[in-house]
Amino acid sequence: MPGRKRLAVGDGEYADAVAIAGAELSTVNGEIANGAKVSGAIDCGVGQVPGRIDIPALNGDYTLTFDVSTDGLTWKSLVDENGEISFSDLDEDQSLVLKPSTWATVRYFRIKVPTDQTASRTFVITTRAV
Repeated sequence: MPGRKRLAVGDGEYADAVAIAGAELSTVNGEIANGAKVSGAIDCGVGQVPGRIDIPALNGDYTLTFDVSTDGLTWKSLVDENGEISFSDLDEDQSLVLKPSTWATVRYFRIKVPTDQTASRTFVITTRAV
């Protein structure tokens, strides 16, 4: 398809990229496993920042919080100048747009939910080149 290319986003992983209005957008997936409350590490890729998260069906409360990392190994809770960043009152089939000033320096992150999931849940994260 014209305008699409493959981008390396991790160890042998690739994401589709598409140029839209001069901004190169890509997608990566984040998964919360069956029985878990926290996703595995999500690597946006070098030069990419997260901009949007598509919300799948979840068990229980639809409140999301996040951990961030500079190396993909050591994690800290993501907070802004007002305290913890939390998104509540979300629903499946919604797309959460992330505030660029908060997420501009994030490459690695994890998604947290308050309830153990009864099935694997996949979040689609749209990233953009910086």
